[in-house]
Amino acid sequence: MFTRYNRIRNISVFFGILILAAFLLTPAARSKPVQAGHVEADLVSEMMAVEPGQPFWVGLHLHLDPDWHVYWRNPGDAGTPPKLNWQLPDGFRAGEIRWPVPEKIIQPPLVDFGYNGEVLLPVQIFPPDNLKPGETINLKANASWLVCRE
Repeated sequence: MFTRYNRIRNISVFFGILILAAFLLTPAARSKPVQAGHVEADLVSEMMAVEPGQPFWVGLHLHLDPDWHVYWRNPGDAGTPPKLNWQLPDGFRAGEIRWPVPEKIIQPPLVDFGYNGEVLLPVQIFPPDNLKPGETINLKANASWLVCRE
C-alpha cells in the first residue's frame, strides 16, 4: 500500500531518473572525467551553445564504486554533503544544487542520507544578458565530497 509520502517520493525518484537519463544519454557538453579515490566525477551540460540571459542546467555527475556512498544536503547522523565552488566567466552566476531524493543509509547505530551508485547534482547557470554571440565560455567548478563505505 502506498502512503502519500511514498507516492511523492516515487514521483520524485521517477523525475530524478528522467533528468539523469536526459543528461547522461545526450549531454551536449561533458568535461573530462576525474578519478578521485572511489568516485569518478565530471560536469555535464544540457547545452552546447548558450544564449544571452537564458538559464541552462549543468550537473555534477558522480559515479561511485560499489558499496560506497556520498551524502545528501542533510547527511543525517554523520557525513558532509558535496559542495561546488564555481569559477564562472564575468556576469555568470550559479544557483544552488537541486538535490535529488536521497536513499536512507543505515549503518547501526547511525542513519545517514545519501547516494549510492551514480548521482547527478544539477545546478542552474544564469548567463548575462550581454553575452556576445560566438564567444567561447568555460565553466569550472571545484567540487568536494566525502565518500564513505561504512
